[in-house]
Amino acid sequence: MNKVTALAMTLEPLEYQAAHGALTSVAAIPNGGALDPLMLGSNHAFYKHGLHSGINSNNPLLNNTQESLEESLQALDSHNLAKQNSAALMDRVDTKYLIPKQYLFGILKALSRDYSVLCENNKRIFTYETTYFDTPTKQFYHAHHNGHLNRRKVRFRRYVESNMGFMEVKLKNNKRRTIKKRVPMDCVQANDERVKAFVSQCLAEGEHSQKRLHKESVTQGLSKDESRLNTSLFVNYRRITLLNKHHQERLTIDLDLHFQCSQSNNRRQLEDLFIIEVKRDAKQQASSFSNVVKQLSLKPINFSKYCLGLALTHGGQLKTNRFKQTLLRVEKLAALAKSAALNNNKYFIGEE
Repeated sequence: MNKVTALAMTLEPLEYQAAHGALTSVAAIPNGGALDPLMLGSNHAFYKHGLHSGINSNNPLLNNTQESLEESLQALDSHNLAKQNSAALMDRVDTKYLIPKQYLFGILKALSRDYSVLCENNKRIFTYETTYFDTPTKQFYHAHHNGHLNRRKVRFRRYVESNMGFMEVKLKNNKRRTIKKRVPMDCVQANDERVKAFVSQCLAEGEHSQKRLHKESVTQGLSKDESRLNTSLFVNYRRITLLNKHHQERLTIDLDLHFQCSQSNNRRQLEDLFIIEVKRDAKQQASSFSNVVKQLSLKPINFSKYCLGLALTHGGQLKTNRFKQTLLRVEKLAALAKSAALNNNKYFIGEE
């Protein structure tokens, strides 16, 4: 295969900021961000089977009070960014859970004794703007869709409150560990050659690792497709970060997720759900959060924000067969959460 050494990648951070600003300024998304039934097909069997029942209606993890999120977070001890960076977990195991918003306050209360919350400049909730890049053929998306064990993502992440930015390359290896490398990137300067050189090196190293795994010969450089990276997806959300006080475990709670495909400009919003992601350096140890997982019968959901966002917004231009069960599960949870919010119902999170 012909190899190239130069990375054709245009960096326009001010344009990314404008796109993210337009995305979050949208007041309402049609259907509340629900998945398009035409995209998923007509077999929505879960509508016929009803919901799990039997939970005690006094479940303490379901909190319908009007207490503000900021007030709830004040009950937790805090840590600063320096403390968090000392446990950066750049080489880690990640597990995600998708949960209806009605459970957020109760979960925070259950975790308040054993976790601290990131606090900087008196803020405990932070806004993230993430711009994902992919090849013209969506090679990174398809690697995940097709089940490749070694796969990569390239993204520019801007932390809005501090106006700091990083270009990041994530590798998910064949041992299902996530290795993240990143370099600071100016939020104004365009076409930073230093940043492009970093991305090129990370991608080449990732390709070499994959070839060594399959005992293939290693050649220098990138494939022609891989050498051309374009903006692919814009993702906005607000994040709360918790650190376990007792061992190496970090929880991120992502709220108010917005997605926009940079090609189709289609948008989706997950307004009634939030994502908790557990990041740890070893096998899961018993913790307050593992107790929450047991009490709510939560099951991990295997997706990335990038693949989920593209699947929600691609407009029928990408394969989604491998993600269909995940997409159906997302729709089911969104429908349950919206129904509970409208009817003030209490319900059980679990699988049939």
